[in-house]
Amino acid sequence: MLGSAVTNIAVGAGIKLVSNIVNGWIERKGAADRNSALKDAEVRKVQAEIARENAKDPFVQLTRRVLFCMLTATYCYMVIYYGKNPHISFDIIVPKKDLSGGIMSFLFGSGKEFHVVTISGGLLLHSFTEIMSTIVGFYAVPRGR
Repeated sequence: MLGSAVTNIAVGAGIKLVSNIVNGWIERKGAADRNSALKDAEVRKVQAEIARENAKDPFVQLTRRVLFCMLTATYCYMVIYYGKNPHISFDIIVPKKDLSGGIMSFLFGSGKEFHVVTISGGLLLHSFTEIMSTIVGFYAVPRGR
């Protein structure tokens, strides 16, 4: 009878020790995560402050506006030019698709064979339109919205 009581006490103490160790480990990990989150929040705050300071710089503002106007003017010129000259086409050289080089052949190329593809000015303009929508979104939309 005494042996079962001692065993129960030992098992209870063992469970308590294990739970204390696990709780301590969880608490330390939580504290480390909270400290890391606080550091990250401070870093983000400093980065936002630097970005605000840079955005107020007149040279940065002028450069952004000039670059936006130049890209938009180029796009407008291309729209008018290819609209008046629909017969224009371009020859581009592209590598032949050969997957014998393995799974990474799309990155590094698999051979030295190329072929010529002819594209129209409209197709070139369409590709440029996708780029322009990204540029307009980047430069024209105010920050923080």
